Amino acid sequence: MNKQELAKLRFQLITAVTDYDRKQSTKPSYNIYALPQYFARVDEILSDVESGADPRSAITAGFVGTLQNFVLRKLKMSGSTTEEVRGGGSWYYKPVAKKNPVKPRKGETERKFVSRCMSEEKQSFPKLKQRIAVCLSKARKNPYLQSGAYIPEDSDINRNASKMG
Repeated sequence: MNKQELAKLRFQLITAVTDYDRKQSTKPSYNIYALPQYFARVDEILSDVESGADPRSAITAGFVGTLQNFVLRKLKMSGSTTEEVRGGGSWYYKPVAKKNPVKPRKGETERKFVSRCMSEEKQSFPKLKQRIAVCLSKARKNPYLQSGAYIPEDSDINRNASKMG
């Protein structure tokens, strides 16, 4: 999705959640703090779409219930399906698009790459041992790392990893 299409989608989403909030404001159970939360969710949805997610999938992952249905209809998409209602939305947004995998940067050392990989892959691999294995594997397979693609078994990185587990 190009920048112009993304800007149009942003405008449509902001308009939709604002209209929904205006409609809700007439009800006695109206939450005056909801609109800023909707705006924050719109930003998360747009970030996901920018990363390659399908807009409809991102919207259904971001909103639930009547809000989800309202937004979809405002964007001239068909209403929510049963699967979308059951599986979509939560308190925390879970991106639909796969994030770019961590890759070594030009001139980066193995040590710096593994360190960066460990912090960037925290969400994808919450378990420490699994994250260490993934990052070491990526480091070993990449011939472009400054000190070479091979990390010897007796290296500091492997010794430190074995102490952790």
